[in-house]
Amino acid sequence: MALGALGGFTLSRAIGIFGFTEHGFTPSPQAAISVIVEVAALLLLAAWQLAMRKPAEGLTGAE
Repeated sequence: MALGALGGFTLSRAIGIFGFTEHGFTPSPQAAISVIVEVAALLLLAAWQLAMRKPAEGLTGAE
């Protein structure tokens, strides 16, 4: 969901979506806050996924 929101944000500023185009970080500061929060969400989700990964079998180092 966070990646989709960032993608929509980028597309609306690059080529437009259904005739809707924005420029820069308008409205300010809401647009910048939105980007910061979405990037933070992606980083937290990535960190959580890495923390929840189970080690591959046979590579535990307990031998």
